[in-house]
This record gives sequence, structure tokens and C-alpha cells, in this order.
Amino acid sequence: MNSRDTGREAEFSAAELKELQEKLGVYWREPQLLIQAFRHASFISQDGRDPRRFGPRPPRTYSNERFEFLGDGLITPVVREYLFRIMPDVSEDVLTRAEGKLVSGSALARVSQDLG
Repeated sequence: MNSRDTGREAEFSAAELKELQEKLGVYWREPQLLIQAFRHASFISQDGRDPRRFGPRPPRTYSNERFEFLGDGLITPVVREYLFRIMPDVSEDVLTRAEGKLVSGSALARVSQDLG
């Protein structure tokens, strides 16, 4: 997926958004939320644009940070239940280490790369 930087925000074409949704198997009623999910807070705070030309920067709430907060709260219980079921004979410390490996940034980045 290629984003275009217009100096104001990362934009995705309708075709790119459709392609991503098809790969994920999830379709957003509000595609702006999908774009927001990919917008890092540092992009908003350091995008280098001239506010006199493009207007004020959007607030940090337009970044993916709030989604990250929600996602962390959702993924942990799902992973814990999964590990609990597939590893019935291991100790809590083994389950905790396995969880840490599955929800680490590098593991989730690999999943993201596999999705394309």
C-alpha cells in the first residue's frame, strides 16, 4: 500500500483502502478510522507543514494512539485465553513468557508484514 504525503496528512486512495480491507477481511463503515489507525502521533506533531498554509495541525487524538490503547486491552485477553487452552500443562511463568513473545511489537509487525 502506498500512501501519498500531501503535506497535510497521509492519504490513501479508495483502491488502496479497498485492497487493505479485503486483505484484512474487515470492512469499515468509516474508512477515515482506518486511515487514522495508520497515522502515528509523530507524523502529526512533526509533519513539517506550514500552519499558515495548511491550517493548524490536527490534535494528537487524530493519531493511532487511542486505537493502540484499545487494542492493547483487547489483544491481551484473547492471547491469554488462547495460550491457556493450547498449553494446559505449563506453569504461569511459561504462559507469561509466551504471551510476551506473541504480543511484542516485533511479533505483531511480522503479522502485519504477512498481511501485506
